[in-house]
Amino acid sequence: PGIQWRAQAIGLKARGKIRNIDWIDLLTLVRPGSPVFLGSIVDTRSPYASIRNPYVSDEDLRSGQALYEQQCSTCHGGDAKDTSAPDWTRDRIVHGNSDWAIYRSVRDGIPGTAMQPHDFDSKEIWQLVGFVQSQITRRHARQGEQQRDARAYADVSAEMLEAESRGGNWLTYSGDYSGQRHSVLDQVTPGNVGDLRLIWARQAGANLEVSPLVNGSYMFLTEPLGSLIAVDAGSGEELWRADWEVPDRIDLCCGANNRGVALLDDKVFIGTLDARLAAFDARTGAEVWSTTLADHSQGYSLTSAPLAIGDRILIGIAGGSFATRGFIDAYDAATGKRLWRFYTVPGPGEFGNDSWAGDSWEKGGAAPWFTGSYDPELGLVYWGVGNPAPAFNGDVREGDNLFANSVVALDIRTGRRKWHYQFTPHDTHDWDSTQVPVLVDGDFDGRSRKLMLWANRNGFFYVFDRSDGALLLAKPFVKQTWAEGIGADGRPVIRAEAQPTEEGVLVYPSTAGATNWWSPSFSKSTGLMYVPVLHRAMIYTKALPVYRRNLMYLGGIGKMIEGFNHKTSVQAIRYETGEAAWETMLSTRKDIAAVGGITSTKTGLLFVGDYQTFYALDAQTGDILWRVNLGGRIKAAPVLYSVDGQQRIAIAAGRGVFVFGLPEHSGPGDEAVENSP
Repeated sequence: PGIQWRAQAIGLKARGKIRNIDWIDLLTLVRPGSPVFLGSIVDTRSPYASIRNPYVSDEDLRSGQALYEQQCSTCHGGDAKDTSAPDWTRDRIVHGNSDWAIYRSVRDGIPGTAMQPHDFDSKEIWQLVGFVQSQITRRHARQGEQQRDARAYADVSAEMLEAESRGGNWLTYSGDYSGQRHSVLDQVTPGNVGDLRLIWARQAGANLEVSPLVNGSYMFLTEPLGSLIAVDAGSGEELWRADWEVPDRIDLCCGANNRGVALLDDKVFIGTLDARLAAFDARTGAEVWSTTLADHSQGYSLTSAPLAIGDRILIGIAGGSFATRGFIDAYDAATGKRLWRFYTVPGPGEFGNDSWAGDSWEKGGAAPWFTGSYDPELGLVYWGVGNPAPAFNGDVREGDNLFANSVVALDIRTGRRKWHYQFTPHDTHDWDSTQVPVLVDGDFDGRSRKLMLWANRNGFFYVFDRSDGALLLAKPFVKQTWAEGIGADGRPVIRAEAQPTEEGVLVYPSTAGATNWWSPSFSKSTGLMYVPVLHRAMIYTKALPVYRRNLMYLGGIGKMIEGFNHKTSVQAIRYETGEAAWETMLSTRKDIAAVGGITSTKTGLLFVGDYQTFYALDAQTGDILWRVNLGGRIKAAPVLYSVDGQQRIAIAAGRGVFVFGLPEHSGPGDEAVENSP
């Protein structure tokens, strides 16, 4: 092996594959007995990345310091700080801050400058390099402390949340109120995305679906069984942790999940599995207040991120698969006092109650369990609502069953309904409309309008005027067999043969939907809407619905098709026409098939997870540019942020959070970047 790597290194040099080192230096360093091990240069092909100082003992550093004070301090300063010559402790020394770059600068000098060659022996130069690097490390440590202090948690104002671009922070679940999930950070591009490397990872005690929030040096993570954790966004080091006890029994339809938090002022807000909303001090983790929304023993829970707007915190209840009654609440952020409640299943005397036969509204479900979007100019919050209960048998709840499977536009001040649209009236396929509303200002039919884009679980793509709810476009974006289309009145023309039966009927899409809660994205750079898509059918059956406390109220079931392959993809949709600009297939599976959410960037990238693989796609073409297998299920959407001037991408997979970034190249000029690993 020793002969092999030396021969390979010499061969690469002979073919011009290794630059920035001459033949004499290479042969000296590869010889047996050399104090510098150069075996890694066969892989890196870069001396800047491979050559490491062999003389770094305390005695070597003292010798280097003595040499520096005698020969270098006159120009560079007594503590390696700039006087008449450049500061050698800068983040980026002009001619390279790697060990080999500094070694060459000392030995050979820098032509055209006052830096002349120095007649030191090799060991003396390495000792000098060691001292200079130690001073760089000390300076960086001091700078890091100052930066951490400067970028430590800053109170999140309402104005900050309303700003369209927040640069290095990620302050709300979807990145901003529009739900576009689009990052303005520009360090990672289609040209260098292949260089992404794992920066840090953190393991948890349970499977995660969280999309972290980042403010300054703070990243906020949640574990579903009762933990809120603040970590250093640059390193993953835990800053504080808040734990609380969750009752031994909590009835959940779809597993223990928590998808994130909200930030406002000096607090972080979280919903819990036992249906509590709690506020914690964002800097210390101390609990500020907690309030119970509903009785968890009845099937109520909270699983998704709250939304901070103005001086209030909004959240929708989960538990629609039980005999519950859905609602959206707003709470005073300072005190936890409830300000208003909007029931997504209207009671007697309220608009829409007559769309429920008899007293079926009392157990109507319709949980608005995911996070909504907000238009500050209109003062309207938009929230998607889940399926009615029982899910598969509509015989006991005749009527349209408002506001199940709808989007509701509510006045942020009062919680009163401004308008609504029901995607799937009298749903019998469990097609929750709990997708993220995507708000876009753009042209439609020659007019500039405030639009809402919505790829629905039922397989149709919709465009609305979000000012008044006018439906502008409705078109299938996947195979669907339940409706002939959307009529002129905005209602679907439903195929009677697609309704569940006792024997079972095959219908596209499945209960998981053509898409689900997995976040879409919209890019201002391309003008395209990006949707995570599931291509799957299911056999729908119905049965007599039985109401029992603590049991799901379903009235049937959706059955998987034996031997049927499920396909996942990302589809780019032109919102003006509903046509696909492109579609990239990600995987074909017989077991679990789901797509994580999507985040787009101004540089033309899409980041998305599928099963265990994390991808970067070209936003213009859908080409796969980069991928990595993380070994755990990816359900959440990625988050992009910046720390210490470096762009980072965070994604939850399985029981871990993984953070990626570009490596910091240390050699001079383009050649060092080209040759770095």
